[in-house]
Amino acid sequence: GRRTGSTEDARRLEVPVRPSSVADFQMLANRDIGYGSTATTYGKIYTGIDDGGTAHSVRHDGTAYGDIAAEGSVTGSTTLMNGAQIYSGAAGTIRSVVKNPVNFNSFVSSLVDIARASQRGGVNLDDLATADAWRLTFDSSGSFLAEPCTRTMGRHPADLAPVCGSGFTRAVPTNGAIYSNQIVIVSGQVNGRVTVASNADIVVGNDLSYVASGDDVLGLIARTEVLVARWAAFDLSWRAATIAQGGQWRSWTTAQTKGTMTFTGSTATRDGGYMSMFANRVYQYDDTLIYLPPPWFPTIEESYTIELFRELPAP
Repeated sequence: GRRTGSTEDARRLEVPVRPSSVADFQMLANRDIGYGSTATTYGKIYTGIDDGGTAHSVRHDGTAYGDIAAEGSVTGSTTLMNGAQIYSGAAGTIRSVVKNPVNFNSFVSSLVDIARASQRGGVNLDDLATADAWRLTFDSSGSFLAEPCTRTMGRHPADLAPVCGSGFTRAVPTNGAIYSNQIVIVSGQVNGRVTVASNADIVVGNDLSYVASGDDVLGLIARTEVLVARWAAFDLSWRAATIAQGGQWRSWTTAQTKGTMTFTGSTATRDGGYMSMFANRVYQYDDTLIYLPPPWFPTIEESYTIELFRELPAP
């Protein structure tokens, strides 16, 4: 293009765009969110409107390196860094960054898509007759061990470690889809790009990491809740983009019995959550997710993200 009325000074720009992903946000919730004075957030934060029509808010008393947006209000003594801005429905600025309120009910379609893809080149772990849960342990070679599990003393697998039987090893599927109708317990080191979806809960049982940052990515989608097990490691480090479609993103208990939890990734939760089982909690956004969202992760309608902006030689 060139300046209107001019025949000179032509410029050429390249700007690839993509639909915004749920994984673009460090926290996306349908409940009020609060961050204390010692909190530091690095990714975008958004609170929406729940099914009852209540517009939710963010209180942030710490330091924010990413934009904070709320359909309700944004309050607190926030220190904004790196050009971060505040947008809210109360101030009338929210529509400049989120065209329409994010609809949590639209995320359900992602679960259906993954279930279908798991039967067409992915891995489907549907075993209602014999398993209460599946334990998936990822391996740095690009595979994972899947073991069928039964509840111990009838208790939820996040409460008391289940008894797991003989399993099988599969390569991380090329289409990136792993699905189960049962609870899924995850841990290990991911080599590949994959999303694990459960028609029940997702339980984090131990550390989760990637072989190569910027190349590997893990998505975790639970129809109900994303839970950290009571029996997880005393100090836990895990990395993923996560969605709790119908419940909370939380530790199994609020009793502070463990040391430090370090989470790197993104969180979308309908009913908020907590990780107060850990005395120290570190929440970091994974910048890789801006360019490499997990496969089959839901996008946000009518919202687009610029991936690159550069000037090319003029014609």
